[in-house]
Amino acid sequence: MSTRDLHRPAPTAPPLRPARSARAVAAVSVALGLATACASGNTAGAADAAGADAARPSPDGAVSATDAVPSPDAGTAADAGTAADAASRADAAPPAPDAAAPTPDAAPPVPDADLAVPPTVTAVSPNTGGTFGGERVRVVGTNFSSDVAIAFGGTAAACTYVSATAVDCVTPAVTAAGYVDVTATQTSGSHTLSAGFLYWDTASAVDDCNLVAPPHRDGIEAVSHTWSARVREAGITDATTGVDPSASLRGQIGYGPAGTDPATTPGWIWIDVAPTAGYGPGSPDYVEGYDQYEATAAMPARAQYAWSARFTVEDGVSWRFCGTGTMTARRAIACTADAECFADEACLSGRCRVACAAAADCYPWGPHCSGLGTETDGSTLALYCDPGFPGAGGTGAACTADSGCESGFCLVDLTDTCTTGCGGDDAQCPPTDVCTEFSGLGLCAPACGATSDCTAGHSCIINANAGQNRYDALCLVPVAGTDPAGASCAVTNNCESGLCLTGDDLCTAPCNTDADCPPALPTCGSGTLTRPSGIGSQTIPICVP
Repeated sequence: MSTRDLHRPAPTAPPLRPARSARAVAAVSVALGLATACASGNTAGAADAAGADAARPSPDGAVSATDAVPSPDAGTAADAGTAADAASRADAAPPAPDAAAPTPDAAPPVPDADLAVPPTVTAVSPNTGGTFGGERVRVVGTNFSSDVAIAFGGTAAACTYVSATAVDCVTPAVTAAGYVDVTATQTSGSHTLSAGFLYWDTASAVDDCNLVAPPHRDGIEAVSHTWSARVREAGITDATTGVDPSASLRGQIGYGPAGTDPATTPGWIWIDVAPTAGYGPGSPDYVEGYDQYEATAAMPARAQYAWSARFTVEDGVSWRFCGTGTMTARRAIACTADAECFADEACLSGRCRVACAAAADCYPWGPHCSGLGTETDGSTLALYCDPGFPGAGGTGAACTADSGCESGFCLVDLTDTCTTGCGGDDAQCPPTDVCTEFSGLGLCAPACGATSDCTAGHSCIINANAGQNRYDALCLVPVAGTDPAGASCAVTNNCESGLCLTGDDLCTAPCNTDADCPPALPTCGSGTLTRPSGIGSQTIPICVP
């Protein structure tokens, strides 16, 4: 191995390269460029990445509002409706499961000493939940005292006395689905609401159901979205080629905390569905033998949610769940300065967004640090949390467009691979990649020892990583008009690799073995580069005479 110094005169800035990566919702495009390796006048030699740029727009997703539904709260019982409404159902036939919880009239607490009459249970809201228990409900009635105890089907529930007309409880688990009585017992007596609560399970006989694409959504808080699902039930959905509503087939769309399974997790909010108008042969989502239903809901606050659909032919005693998608609800706030946004946000490309350096900064607003925007100066690039395209290619996978990447960020015409923010930490990238720097942003990119490590159309090119004060050898698309190793060079930007040998005036390149080198530079030796900060040096394997 022989050691050579590399000479790098002040590089000429490469031209911006055309952008081909775009989101359907794009409004603003910005460019990425390879960073300059080092300053001119470096007597020990330097390397410069002869650059390349990739442009990608900022996503936007405004929709119109119609309805809004309440936010699920793991620590608060759901409320909706009135005690008067509930009273009309006292001791009646089994009630239909609620889609949302009623709020009783707030009556002032009555001192226990005045409660000489037994309690009355008039309603439970919500009045349905899974057999696994854990559903937070409000038991509504009259004459409750502070020593009241509530039982569901004879099993005691953990409850909190609220007032003479309300008790908040967590439903106990049971072994079988079906209606159960709800009983309130206290010193003054007891009362039972017959069939006051419906426990459901997942043993429904519905043949099949699924969510209508895209199952993963990005939207705006408090703005309504339409959610759709298809269902197949022999003898019902195949009766005609359109939607065949039937009293025996019911469906609901629901949402709950991100990462939860609605079939096993309490606290989800459910909304009854209606037939999708115009569904049938020729419609975009038509599938023979299936009917399509939809519901409208608005995510109540800025957060990440899970959503699902379910259908029953057992009147809600058993449900078939149709899978789970995700919904990220963001703020629809236009801005001109960071001060107009929340503390964890920045004004990027005219919108308040959650800024990030790596995925760890994004929970629960991400899950990817891969949105690309411009700061308020109109030129500085920054990353923000983005939902991406779940199920698409992972970081490091080959891509031709953002939609081909789970992160939603494809370095088109640069590496042609999926990337994400990595915050200067190689461990945030797959083993094939390193966390390098493009235009001041830490992004994952494929590493190489020589061009033989790269896919067709890509070469092993040196990039200055100022953030980590080092040079990275990356598989990049060569800049048009640059020359391969062995060609003569006057300035470093003449060279495909971004490296020009001092004295020899020949383009060189990174190498693993002599076989990676051209005849004019037959030996895989080494070259010394002054680090991007100008302090210290870095030795890399390169082709030498």
